[in-house]
Amino acid sequence: MSRSVEVEWSSALWRDAETTPGVRYKTVRMTLGRRAELTSRVRTMLNRARFHAASGEAEDKLEAALLAIDADRVLLDWGLLEVEGLRIDGEPASVRKLVEAGPEELCREIAEQIRRDCKLKETERKN
Repeated sequence: MSRSVEVEWSSALWRDAETTPGVRYKTVRMTLGRRAELTSRVRTMLNRARFHAASGEAEDKLEAALLAIDADRVLLDWGLLEVEGLRIDGEPASVRKLVEAGPEELCREIAEQIRRDCKLKETERKN
């Protein structure tokens, strides 16, 4: 006799922020479709960043840094769903408000977590 077992899947995960105690955030979980979408969104940007980073010119290094910031913004726009426990300018933080006016270290933490979840680590982004 076979038994039918259902598996529960949540398409998003809540995490406690390390850089900002009391804050938690919800990000998407990786799926095949999401990986394809994200890869198509950041591929060109990351290739351009790698090209500029390889240069010894100060202007190219600045361009690479700006592209890396843009990549973090894409990751946040793509993968961050909600933020709890944070008020910005007296209002509950939204994803957009966090990116525009929130603590930079929290944005970087969340972008890095999304990158780890997507397995887009530094070595993979360079290839």
